[in-house]
Amino acid sequence: SNYWREKVEVKHNINNVEPTLVLEKPNMTFNWNLPGTDTTVLKVKKAQNGAILKDVIVTGKNADAQKLINENVFTFTMDKNQYLNVKLNHLKALNKKMNKDTTYSFDVKPVFVNPVSGMEVTGKACVLKVKTTSKEPTVKVSTSGSIDLAKYPMMDSWEFYKNSIKLKYTFANVNSNYEVISREVVGDYAKYFEIWWSDVTQSFHLVPKRGMEGKLKAGFVYNIQFKCTLKMKDGVTTEVVSKPYKLKLKQSSVGVKIAPKSQIIYLSNEKVTRVYEATLTNGYYRIDSITGSLDVNKDGKADFVIEKVSKKSGDKAADVTIKLVDRDAVSTTLKGKNYTIPLEVMVTGADGVTKNIKTSVTVTVKK
Repeated sequence: SNYWREKVEVKHNINNVEPTLVLEKPNMTFNWNLPGTDTTVLKVKKAQNGAILKDVIVTGKNADAQKLINENVFTFTMDKNQYLNVKLNHLKALNKKMNKDTTYSFDVKPVFVNPVSGMEVTGKACVLKVKTTSKEPTVKVSTSGSIDLAKYPMMDSWEFYKNSIKLKYTFANVNSNYEVISREVVGDYAKYFEIWWSDVTQSFHLVPKRGMEGKLKAGFVYNIQFKCTLKMKDGVTTEVVSKPYKLKLKQSSVGVKIAPKSQIIYLSNEKVTRVYEATLTNGYYRIDSITGSLDVNKDGKADFVIEKVSKKSGDKAADVTIKLVDRDAVSTTLKGKNYTIPLEVMVTGADGVTKNIKTSVTVTVKK
């Protein structure tokens, strides 16, 4: 306003915020026997004044760490103003007398530049810790789940993971930057098992190889070993073999269903027989034979016998024909009298192991 005469004073505080450097991966591991390169991302924080990372200066925090730099055991290079590559050089790494299994600390000091003025400013250093070891690389395999030989699916199904051993790998004494390029079963039982990937569980699973299901035995201990091939960033590969994993397979039991539960035989009909259907409750097994009889009057002769067994449905079921051969041995009432005939069903698993299942059928005898 033209009529305003008082002084107006506006105060504003300007804080000079210094940019800082942060390492996305402040800890690395190197194996002296596996020369290679690892990389960490260089992140700049508090760069409101437009500071740009121009360079980094890496120095050892003690004499031992600095010696590794001076003798080119480790070299540090910045890539695209965004990455710090740490390389363990091959020839230097093989000098076991020089190197120790310990953790070395390095100061990574950033050099910032102002894009307007071009002035360079050295920022506060951050610390990179490098753990070194000469121990052999190892892999520990954790497992969960089980394999039941008598259950499906086992192979050729996207649901195979429901009947498998889930695997989890943990590596030690290896460089931080590696890729697992292959996993396989090795050892005496490698021909029986293999490793599959499941998109559903996003994990690896141990399963029987195709065509080997019937050759496996339940209760037997299979010493399984896993071999993993690791590829370092520079392309160097190494193989790591696990300790034996003791795998014991399951084989669930099988039952048999009889239908119908009871039938009638009339004494007046000498030729009549009755047919019962015996069906296995587990598709892993097959009916080998069925036996059974009943000696009613305990004279040492069977009064009810199996006249015929007719297998069907790929031997998963069978028709059993029951016949009354001695009518004088049985008694009846006006309503009839029930007789229970014991049966023994011999079944064979896909592994060739036979089992006996005891069951029975009921016959009601009427005049």
